[in-house]
Amino acid sequence: MWTYDRKVTLLALAAGLPAVVASFVLLSIGDYPWLIRVTIGTILLGLWLGVTVALRDRIIRPLQTVSNLLAALREDDFSIRARGAMANDALGQVMLEVNTLAETLRSQRLGAQEATVLLRGDGRDRRRHLCIRQRQASRPCESVW
Repeated sequence: MWTYDRKVTLLALAAGLPAVVASFVLLSIGDYPWLIRVTIGTILLGLWLGVTVALRDRIIRPLQTVSNLLAALREDDFSIRARGAMANDALGQVMLEVNTLAETLRSQRLGAQEATVLLRGDGRDRRRHLCIRQRQASRPCESVW
C-alpha cells in the first residue's frame, strides 16, 4: 500500500516528466557539444527533483501540522495553535477550525474547573474562583492559594 506522501511525490514527478523528456530529446537532436548536453541535462534533472521535493513539502507539512495539533488536543494540551492560517484557502480553514476547537475545549475545561471550585463551597474556594476570573481578564488578583 502506498502512503499519501509517496503518492504526492510520484504525482509531482509525473507532472514534470513530459517537459524533462522533451528537453532531453531536444538536447540529443541538437548540434551541441557533449559538455553542454551533460551540463544542461544535469541542471534539468536537479531542477525537476528540487521542484518535486518542494511541492511535496508544501503539501505534506501542513497536513502533519494538523495531525500534531489534533494529537495535542487529544492529550488535553489546549495551548498549541496553528500559525499562519488564512481563511481564503481550504487548508487554512481547517487550521482555523482546529484553533477554534482548541479554544472551545479550553474554555469548557476552565468552566468545569470553576464549577468544581464553586461546588466545594467554602469562602476560600470562592475567592479562588474570583481569582481565576480576574486572571482570565488579565487583571491581577491577590494570592489565595
